[in-house]
Amino acid sequence: MKKILTVIPVLIILAIAGCSEDFIDLKQQGRLTDQNFFDDNSNAIMFINACYDAISWDEGIYLGVEQTNHFYEWLFGDVLSDDSKKGSQPDDYQEIRELEEWRAKSSLGFSKSMWMASYKGLFRMNMALLRLPDAEIDEDLKNRLLGEAHFLRAYNYFYLVRVFGGVPLFTEPVKPSEYKNTERASIAEVYQLIEEDLQAAIDLLPERSGYSADDLGRATKGAAKAYLARAIMYQIGTDNTNGHEWQEVFDIADDIINSGEYELFPNYAVIHEMDGENCSESIFEIQFADNDASWGTNKAGTTSTVFQGNRTMAYHPAYQEEANEKGEPDGWGFNTPTAEFVNSFEDGDPRRICTAYGDGEVHHGIYQYVDPIYAGGQGYYNRKARMDPDFAPIIDKSSPTNIRKMRYADVLLMQAEAAYYLGDENTARARVNQVRERARQSTKQKGSVEGQNTYIPYRNDELPADFLPDITSSGQALLEDIWEERRHEFGMEALRYWDLVRTGRYYDALEKEYPDDPTVAARCVQRSIPAGGDVVNPIPVMPIPVSEVASYGLEQNPGYN
Repeated sequence: MKKILTVIPVLIILAIAGCSEDFIDLKQQGRLTDQNFFDDNSNAIMFINACYDAISWDEGIYLGVEQTNHFYEWLFGDVLSDDSKKGSQPDDYQEIRELEEWRAKSSLGFSKSMWMASYKGLFRMNMALLRLPDAEIDEDLKNRLLGEAHFLRAYNYFYLVRVFGGVPLFTEPVKPSEYKNTERASIAEVYQLIEEDLQAAIDLLPERSGYSADDLGRATKGAAKAYLARAIMYQIGTDNTNGHEWQEVFDIADDIINSGEYELFPNYAVIHEMDGENCSESIFEIQFADNDASWGTNKAGTTSTVFQGNRTMAYHPAYQEEANEKGEPDGWGFNTPTAEFVNSFEDGDPRRICTAYGDGEVHHGIYQYVDPIYAGGQGYYNRKARMDPDFAPIIDKSSPTNIRKMRYADVLLMQAEAAYYLGDENTARARVNQVRERARQSTKQKGSVEGQNTYIPYRNDELPADFLPDITSSGQALLEDIWEERRHEFGMEALRYWDLVRTGRYYDALEKEYPDDPTVAARCVQRSIPAGGDVVNPIPVMPIPVSEVASYGLEQNPGYN
């Protein structure tokens, strides 16, 4: 699957050409057009690969004549939460500081980049959904590719609606000249399309076991179900105009659990290493590959790792010579875990050292020096984003590390939360304890001994007695235990902010994070869709790009000029 990211240039040309020409129904003969391109199995697969490529964009890519800004999901899911800070040098990338303190301007580069890239990707997905039904290719392949296109469109809109609220809905490829005739759909309308797409994907896609090893990483029936459960769960806590109930989340999770397609990977320490890519727990992850490219559209890897890498290893006097030989430091030090988050882990929880690393620790066999000044003042870096030097001896701006987006543990904890609200506390506790039991079996982080890069089990005397005991709580305490388990199981995986918003705890978290500056929470309130009616909890939103507001008359989000 990683190889698919390197075979898209023809598709990009075709998509760009399709943007500027009227569509006709007549299939022209003798030359390649958007009508007859899909009448070939290989071409159809390649076009869907280009749709996967679109959801992998996360840094400065060229869209037309303009290079966009970075828009990593951790900028929202982690940095906006209480688990993470901007990181890096204090004066570096002040736009991230403005973002996390809700001082972002309407010209926010992250918003514009995400918007532009998302709609460019949606054009590709809509083109596939328009042309595939009439394509003269193998019927089973056609259905699968249609399912993938529906899933990817839903994935794209789900990201957009959580960041911006209601956005323009396009279900067919639309020419730029037609943009002026569109309006922002409501949040509920966007979710309705997301649900329809995911249901179509569920009907069309095979299970994970239905793919060959070469196609591992493509959307599956299980992935579509998991995202449907997540979309419903998010609506229940934000805008529930569509009237969803927790029973739906419980039942969808139950289908996935009973499918037998997934299981918790035995060793938590492996999951976010390259050794753990597409493992038994992986429901959906964005695939990346190493093609020796660094910056711009020719890359097949991600720059997310270098953005979050250790910026200060080379500054340690004892390590300076070796660091210079290896080209250290290995990153720019953004998205740094907060000390409060690190200290919130239970004593002996093996997930802590697999999630955040600090000064004096050894990871991938290398002694880590962490200067708090270069780590957001917190003294920690994101371990889950650390690049394994065994897979990249020369750290470049692009790495082949996949980004995990949906894990089986999330399905278990979604069902735990649903079970709680349905009054089934036994099932809620059982699912949480399933996740905790796996955590208890984890080894140390990979490369915990200097000069070695292996997984070493803990000795009995290295862990507290009865660490990570089973949850036995009930009532409100059980619900809070479920939330806390999500925080530690998925720490630094860009989920915390969304969990805080959908559970109505985000403003309290901001007030706790900024006790001496109440204006941060106040600004966020001003930039939120307030609760009331079907809006259960306030929904903070990013600015609609000013160019879109000015050019197409779109309504700007509250709090932005």
